[in-house]
Amino acid sequence: MSRTTTEISCGSVDRAIELLKRVEKALEDNKYQLTYVKGEHVWKACDGFWSAERFVKAEIDKNGVLTLSGWVRALIGGEMELDGFLATFAKKKVVEALDKVKAEIA
Repeated sequence: MSRTTTEISCGSVDRAIELLKRVEKALEDNKYQLTYVKGEHVWKACDGFWSAERFVKAEIDKNGVLTLSGWVRALIGGEMELDGFLATFAKKKVVEALDKVKAEIA
C-alpha cells in the first residue's frame, strides 16, 4: 500500500476522539462518503467513472495519536501515494481535503 500519512499527537484518547469527529465532519463537507473497502473503513470521493477514486482514512490509537492517510486509486493500477505525476488532479484534491481537515482541527 502506498499512502501519504500524517500523525497528530492529541495528548489523550478523549481529545483524539473529539478531533476525529471534527475530521469526519470536514470530510463530509468535502463530499467524502464513509465506506468499507478491502477490510477497512475509509472516506471515499470520486467525480465520475473516468476519474481516480480519492481516499482518506482517519484512525486513532490507544496513545491518543490521530493518523490521517490519503491516497488515490486510478482506473488502472493500485493505490498511489500523493506524490508523483500520475493522477495529479485527483492527488491534488486529496491534498486539499487533508489540508482543510488539518486546518479544521488546528
